[in-house]
Amino acid sequence: MRLFNHADGVDGHYCIGRRIGGSEFWEFWNPTGWAGHGKLFTTLQSAEHKFAQLMKNGYWRKLPCDQHKDRFCLECASCNGKNAEWVEVKAKVPTKPGFYWAQWLTAAQGTHEGDQLTPANDWEVVEVWENFRGDPCEADKAEKFGVSVTGVRESQWLENFKWGEGPIERKS
Repeated sequence: MRLFNHADGVDGHYCIGRRIGGSEFWEFWNPTGWAGHGKLFTTLQSAEHKFAQLMKNGYWRKLPCDQHKDRFCLECASCNGKNAEWVEVKAKVPTKPGFYWAQWLTAAQGTHEGDQLTPANDWEVVEVWENFRGDPCEADKAEKFGVSVTGVRESQWLENFKWGEGPIERKS
């Protein structure tokens, strides 16, 4: 996803676009969805506000911009991040034990101070562990896997999180 200046050929007019399926083609955000044309923002502040809202709806990672292949634009002094592109990572719910990046959205029933701890704004590493070792035909139960959050004594469940990358492999 990327914020474009000169959306209609005028400096200071912005739109928000994303690549279609990783191809060279783009689609643009408008209030009814993504299409071949997008909503025109006439201030950078309003465009950045909508961009931030869209970013919260998924897990995104930065890509190097077309102009600076060797580094990320948001860290690049020459263009001040104006060429930054973000790609949505289609994270899947864990299917095996391990450590994963996750954002805690809701607390499981009975979690001490759960209403104060959720929803979390930050991504953190959590441990997913196998909770169910019974009859194989029951293996797809919602509580097959439990989730441990650092500093929280109660077990959580997969549906309580937005999932990022994982399982995280230990580097030797």
